[in-house]
Amino acid sequence: MIENSYIEQLFGQMVLRRKVVKAMLAASCQLVSAQGAPNVHLASATKVLSSEWCGLVADQCVQLLGGRGYDEGAPLAKIYRDARILRIFEGPTEALLSHLGRCLLSKATRDEIADLFRSVGAASVHAAAIEELSGLNETDGAVLIYAGWLTTLGLAKAVMSAGCFSALDCAAAAAHLVSSELATLRTRAPARQSVEVRNLASRTLTTFLER
Repeated sequence: MIENSYIEQLFGQMVLRRKVVKAMLAASCQLVSAQGAPNVHLASATKVLSSEWCGLVADQCVQLLGGRGYDEGAPLAKIYRDARILRIFEGPTEALLSHLGRCLLSKATRDEIADLFRSVGAASVHAAAIEELSGLNETDGAVLIYAGWLTTLGLAKAVMSAGCFSALDCAAAAAHLVSSELATLRTRAPARQSVEVRNLASRTLTTFLER
């Protein structure tokens, strides 16, 4: 199986995802040592990425093994099942992303996020995210989730590019992977919908629920 170039590339991405998560955890520990307390924003981003990517990797492994991967007698089936709960325990992904998005955009906490990005040498990444989100409805749940992903992946990219946090021989490849994830995320950016469009969507949902 490993001789198949597609599968070889897939396995390589799995390894890189693990490296990114380890680097983010190391960055969190560095901040604890420097500040005497954990940074809740970086910890939240690390939890989001680690649990989401763990689920993704487990799913890909099951897919590659086909029916054998889904068989309850195989260790991978248990890993696949156990990985699913990680996206719920200690805060569901959506709740953490909403929290991160709200902190990025809120006047009360935006300086904390800006300081965090500066501490990992990524002030420009933070500025770009703020610019991208300008003009969007800050109370819209979809915008908050999107902002949370921008924060999470932006921090991951910064950590992988910061030599002070990681000296991995594959740091450049891992940073490229995160950049690709960011590019994919931006294809799903929330649209700047008019009030009329939002009202129409609301009426459509209400009609559907009343049937």
